[in-house]
Amino acid sequence: MLIMSSILVTSKSNVMTLILQFSPLTTRIPYAKTLTEISFQHPLVVGSALSMSGTETAVINVTRMYNFSDESGIFSFWGEFLSPNEPERKSESVFIRMVFETDRIGYLCNVERFKDESRFYLDHVVSSPFHGCGLPRFYGSYETTFYTKPKPSDSKLKCGCIIVQDCGVPDTSLIDSDEEFRSKAIELLIKLHKYGIRHGSITWTGTNISDLGGAPFFNDLSLARIHNCQDKAIEVTGDILEVDTDYLQCGELKDILRIISFTLYPDYFEWCIDSSDKSKIYVALERAKNTDDESKRRVT
Repeated sequence: MLIMSSILVTSKSNVMTLILQFSPLTTRIPYAKTLTEISFQHPLVVGSALSMSGTETAVINVTRMYNFSDESGIFSFWGEFLSPNEPERKSESVFIRMVFETDRIGYLCNVERFKDESRFYLDHVVSSPFHGCGLPRFYGSYETTFYTKPKPSDSKLKCGCIIVQDCGVPDTSLIDSDEEFRSKAIELLIKLHKYGIRHGSITWTGTNISDLGGAPFFNDLSLARIHNCQDKAIEVTGDILEVDTDYLQCGELKDILRIISFTLYPDYFEWCIDSSDKSKIYVALERAKNTDDESKRRVT
């Protein structure tokens, strides 16, 4: 489904105004079918308004919808960021997540997630070497109240959104991707942990992992936290089986590396009961690290 709309951003006395314009023929928001425009004037977090240099106007042409999550109530869109007053500036692809207050509790939870993500970007990511290189570039977050019908009555509805860089193909599985991409993603995860960032919500199935021309990006930083990783000395320079995950202390690194190892090389693992917490886990068998025995090095 193609959705043609645009986001107009202007600056007035250091107050950013963001206008979301929808095509009434293509919008898929069922409780606002006649909606043509939403005006945002309130950044979710101080400092999270989209800032522009050398211009007061910017436009994001929202070209299509990625999905709508029934579970979270979040709409996701792709778009192109343009700068009319800076024609020499190339367009930038962006990704927009929006939530509407059809369910108050769910809406408040999602807006808080947007706020947490915005604060984390501003405090820890924007000034880091990962901003736009492994973690999406942050463009801003907003909230507003608008009317869903031409004649305002009880038709007021709140809306919140967050805008970040478009990082390519979303939900890229680490199992189904090629070895080069998988290695880059693991390397990026380890670098983030060495730097002091734990993502908090990536999975080996591809949740919040995107592929931008072969470069991995980790999306949705709403659960990201500053992290003093106990395994910051870890190095993965070759076969992932060479990493003895049984001795890792960091939950995020341990979970990702163990699942990938177990899924790619199942003959090297067995299921057992962990006597410490009585849960069913998998542990590594003797993995024959002797590279002279090729029959034991890898399961294909």
